Amino acid sequence: MLGYGEPSWVINLDGGWDLVPIVIAAVALLLLRVVFGVRLRWPVVLAVVLLAPLFRAWGDRIGMPLASALALAVAGGVVLATRGRRPGTPRSGV
Repeated sequence: MLGYGEPSWVINLDGGWDLVPIVIAAVALLLLRVVFGVRLRWPVVLAVVLLAPLFRAWGDRIGMPLASALALAVAGGVVLATRGRRPGTPRSGV
Protein backbone atom coordinates (compact mmCIF):
# COMPACT_ATOMS: atom_id res chain seq x y z
CA MET A 1 0.00 0.00 0.00
CA LEU A 2 2.83 2.43 0.78
CA GLY A 3 4.62 1.90 -2.52
CA TYR A 4 1.63 1.54 -4.84
CA GLY A 5 1.01 4.67 -6.87
CA GLU A 6 -2.50 5.81 -7.59
CA PRO A 7 -3.38 6.34 -11.26
CA SER A 8 -4.40 9.90 -10.38
CA TRP A 9 -0.78 10.84 -9.63
CA VAL A 10 0.90 12.56 -12.54
CA ILE A 11 4.17 10.71 -11.96
CA ASN A 12 2.48 7.27 -12.09
CA LEU A 13 -0.06 7.33 -14.88
CA ASP A 14 0.36 3.59 -15.42
CA GLY A 15 -0.62 2.78 -11.81
CA GLY A 16 2.74 1.11 -11.18
CA TRP A 17 4.84 1.04 -8.06
CA ASP A 18 6.05 4.34 -6.67
CA LEU A 19 9.19 3.66 -4.66
CA VAL A 20 9.93 7.29 -3.81
CA PRO A 21 8.23 7.17 -0.36
CA ILE A 22 10.22 4.04 0.50
CA VAL A 23 13.45 5.76 -0.58
CA ILE A 24 12.47 8.83 1.45
CA ALA A 25 11.90 6.63 4.52
CA ALA A 26 15.27 4.89 4.06
CA VAL A 27 17.13 8.20 3.71
CA ALA A 28 15.28 9.67 6.70
CA LEU A 29 16.16 6.66 8.86
CA LEU A 30 19.79 6.91 7.79
CA LEU A 31 19.88 10.63 8.61
CA LEU A 32 18.24 10.05 11.98
CA ARG A 33 20.82 7.42 12.83
CA VAL A 34 23.98 9.06 11.45
CA VAL A 35 23.37 12.80 11.82
CA PHE A 36 21.16 12.95 14.92
CA GLY A 37 22.30 9.76 16.65
CA VAL A 38 18.76 8.51 17.27
CA ARG A 39 18.29 4.91 18.36
CA LEU A 40 16.14 3.27 15.72
CA ARG A 41 13.52 1.45 17.73
CA TRP A 42 10.38 0.07 16.14
CA PRO A 43 8.12 3.09 16.94
CA VAL A 44 10.58 5.45 15.24
CA VAL A 45 10.89 3.22 12.18
CA LEU A 46 7.11 2.75 11.95
CA ALA A 47 6.48 6.49 12.25
CA VAL A 48 9.03 7.31 9.54
CA VAL A 49 7.67 4.67 7.15
CA LEU A 50 4.08 5.80 7.66
CA LEU A 51 4.93 9.49 7.29
CA ALA A 52 6.99 9.04 4.10
CA PRO A 53 4.01 9.13 1.65
CA LEU A 54 2.66 12.25 3.39
CA PHE A 55 6.10 13.85 3.17
CA ARG A 56 6.21 13.04 -0.54
CA ALA A 57 2.85 14.75 -1.10
CA TRP A 58 3.95 17.72 1.01
CA GLY A 59 7.23 17.95 -0.90
CA ASP A 60 5.39 17.89 -4.22
CA ARG A 61 3.15 20.70 -2.97
CA ILE A 62 5.72 23.15 -1.55
CA GLY A 63 8.90 21.91 -3.21
CA MET A 64 11.20 19.14 -2.06
CA PRO A 65 14.16 21.38 -1.04
CA LEU A 66 11.96 23.49 1.24
CA ALA A 67 10.19 20.43 2.64
CA SER A 68 13.53 18.73 3.33
CA ALA A 69 14.93 21.81 5.05
CA LEU A 70 11.85 22.17 7.24
CA ALA A 71 11.83 18.46 8.08
CA LEU A 72 15.52 18.57 9.09
CA ALA A 73 14.91 21.65 11.24
CA VAL A 74 11.92 20.06 12.99
CA ALA A 75 13.74 16.75 13.48
CA GLY A 76 16.77 18.54 14.91
CA GLY A 77 14.58 20.52 17.29
CA VAL A 78 12.73 17.42 18.45
CA VAL A 79 15.94 15.49 18.97
CA LEU A 80 17.52 18.32 20.96
CA ALA A 81 14.37 18.82 23.04
CA THR A 82 13.96 15.16 23.90
CA ARG A 83 17.62 14.39 24.53
CA GLY A 84 18.12 14.81 28.25
CA ARG A 85 20.49 14.00 31.04
CA ARG A 86 20.72 10.63 32.66
CA PRO A 87 18.42 10.23 35.66
CA GLY A 88 20.16 11.05 38.90
CA THR A 89 22.71 13.40 37.34
CA PRO A 90 23.03 16.54 39.48
CA ARG A 91 22.38 19.88 37.87
CA SER A 92 25.36 22.13 37.45
CA GLY A 93 25.33 25.45 39.28
CA VAL A 94 22.44 24.63 41.60
